Amino acid sequence: MENPARYSSMKGSIYRKTSTNGYETAYTEMVEVPLATLRRSLAETDTEAGGLLPRAKSEPDSHEKADGINHGQGRFRGSWATIFLPIRRGIQNVSIRWSWKTGLYIGFYASLLVLIGNVALLLIGCLSHGGIVQGIGTVSQGTPEDMQSLGTKYHILINLLSTILLTSSNYAMQLLCAPTREEIDSSHKQGKWLDIGLMSMRNLRHVSRNRAALWFVLAFSSVPLHLFYNSAIFEVTSGQDYRVDFINLTNSPSEDGQWERMDNAKWPRIYSSPYVLGYGDLRLFISDVSFEMQLNQNWSWSLGPEFSGICGWKTWNPHDTNFTILEIPLDFNVSTGKARPRTAGTGYRAVFSLESTDLSSQPHYEWPPTHFVNVGQFPGSSSFQLCSESNWLQQYPFQVAYGFARPIPYYSKLQFALPFFIVVIMANLMKTVAIFLTLRSCSPQHIITVGDAIASFLEVPEHISRGKCHMDKVHFTWSKSSTTEPRWTYQNKSYLFVIGGKRVWTCLILLTVISLNMGAFVAADSKTNKSYTQSPDAVDHIWKQWGTASTLVLPFMSSSFDTKVVLTNAFVANCPQVVLSLVYFSVNRICTSICFATEWNNFGKHRKGLRTTTPAGLQRPAHFLQLPYRWAIPLTTISGVLHWLLSQTLFLVRLEKRKLNGDLYPESTCACGYSPLSLLVFTLVFLILLLVLLFLLLRKMDICVPAAGHSSAVISAASHPPQEDINAHLKVISWGVVGNPDGEKIGHCTFTSQYALLPREGDLYR
Repeated sequence: MENPARYSSMKGSIYRKTSTNGYETAYTEMVEVPLATLRRSLAETDTEAGGLLPRAKSEPDSHEKADGINHGQGRFRGSWATIFLPIRRGIQNVSIRWSWKTGLYIGFYASLLVLIGNVALLLIGCLSHGGIVQGIGTVSQGTPEDMQSLGTKYHILINLLSTILLTSSNYAMQLLCAPTREEIDSSHKQGKWLDIGLMSMRNLRHVSRNRAALWFVLAFSSVPLHLFYNSAIFEVTSGQDYRVDFINLTNSPSEDGQWERMDNAKWPRIYSSPYVLGYGDLRLFISDVSFEMQLNQNWSWSLGPEFSGICGWKTWNPHDTNFTILEIPLDFNVSTGKARPRTAGTGYRAVFSLESTDLSSQPHYEWPPTHFVNVGQFPGSSSFQLCSESNWLQQYPFQVAYGFARPIPYYSKLQFALPFFIVVIMANLMKTVAIFLTLRSCSPQHIITVGDAIASFLEVPEHISRGKCHMDKVHFTWSKSSTTEPRWTYQNKSYLFVIGGKRVWTCLILLTVISLNMGAFVAADSKTNKSYTQSPDAVDHIWKQWGTASTLVLPFMSSSFDTKVVLTNAFVANCPQVVLSLVYFSVNRICTSICFATEWNNFGKHRKGLRTTTPAGLQRPAHFLQLPYRWAIPLTTISGVLHWLLSQTLFLVRLEKRKLNGDLYPESTCACGYSPLSLLVFTLVFLILLLVLLFLLLRKMDICVPAAGHSSAVISAASHPPQEDINAHLKVISWGVVGNPDGEKIGHCTFTSQYALLPREGDLYR
């Protein structure tokens, strides 16, 4: 591409609008003006009828709207355009100065910055909280709430860095598979076409081996990022052995910072499983004790041993005793007017209050030993649970007044896996080096955008595609004796059928199936819940547990702590990240095709300069991300959000089982945890994205130019300007019917800087 400075004194062509007849617009009175005047004229889009007309319609195209300029839409939008105009011009100046390398430089420095950030995270873990122990480092420790909040922040940071890195990688991959003009010509001679403006594996068979190798390095280095990045940092839940002591209420200690008082509604909920988060030993203070009572029909009685299973008993408190007797069934003798117990023997209970001042007069028995809960063996813990409708213990003859629990301040941790981080850093390094090598291997000769392709074929038309201007991608053939009748027909199609039809439908169906399967998993989840805390309360609150706060684990996964199981669970937790990345590529490809089709078709409606990666003349700079910013920024953002939501849906969980002295049990486990609430939010966001995509695809388009669908062959066939149209690629152009100097009955359509008519319905064109 030539230097734009060479054209500073060049003259351009401007046409005055003289008549409009239906779909046909004629331009006459061609005048020659200096190029500088032409530039100023084209910048003024609010031109009155009869004045300078830069395009067939005064309405700005979609790309100008995307850049923030929407002329004639009111002072509000105009004021914003004025505010951001210097920024926009600055971006354009940078694009013109650095052309296609701008994106690669930004991607290289961004990947280098991410690499530095990953190394910094690694050093933080290695140098804090005791360093690395068996490949695991501790980032922080504290309460579950603090660790969950910190873990969420780390995962947001990880997904932000991952999005930046993958976006930079995708940009480089698209440049690597962009063909040169020589590669396109070679493919066309073989009867094949290449994709333009799209990351396509079809092109890899026709580009150089070095570029293809770099493309595969960038592609495969993304897999470790998806599989291990989100699992590199994870939360640790600790379950510790604890003692349950039964203490006489009269020995109640004063409250201090070492123990926390809990009522009978709180401590049973916390100590309902072997995994107690944030607390250690438990002390239960007993107010009453009961004994089995043997009552004879002559009203004589005696106390037996302590009795278990107190639930369901009713008490009776006679006025002449200092203890309570459980309800006694009586037989009433009408003749004597006396009552006596219905049966003799056991079946009765006597309840004594331990708050009595005269305990020596009350019966005694051996106080039960400390109840020891061993999380390594997962014993049943119902022996110190309360009856449902009273404060009596289920398995001990005690009535509990309250409890004291010993808080453990640092019982939750945020840790990182050194092997995972090393893999991530190596993948990051590979991407950084590959992007740097891409800078050296790519050149301005690469045809990256549709504007590059049109400019190349206008400058040097390809003879092999001559006479096929009427063909779209579906009907294109290299045969000179085509059976297709080249008669122009105006069509109104949805974008869905313009950009792919069956292939896009298949992609949409697959995305819908994925969404429905996720919804079905959410609906069926309540029947298969399994909590690693073994607490029924955890299952009851699954819809209140966001992200890693959820205690649910996948029931079909192994839960040991060896290296193989850890890698397996990490793979299961992050394999959907790879699938989501493929889904994003599909969505991005569809959106790119929509924008390509819009820009391509608008050349039949408006006169405008080509968007190229190396602008010259009246050409405009191409978009940095191959998409208008109003498309690229939301797509990149929604990709990062979905990846983060998925990391909060499936995640790696480490469960530590510790003895009273703090030693780790060998039965410590690693599992794949999940959150139904996060899965529900992820499914809804994914479904919204799918609906928006479907809405965009079902919009109608008036076909003004044969649909190219990224095909280099169709672009070549549409770029055969008249011989007198010199340097058309440097001027504002449109597509339409040009004059036929040979006087043939069949017309010719092409991109041209000269005046062009819209094709006439039913006419023949080649």
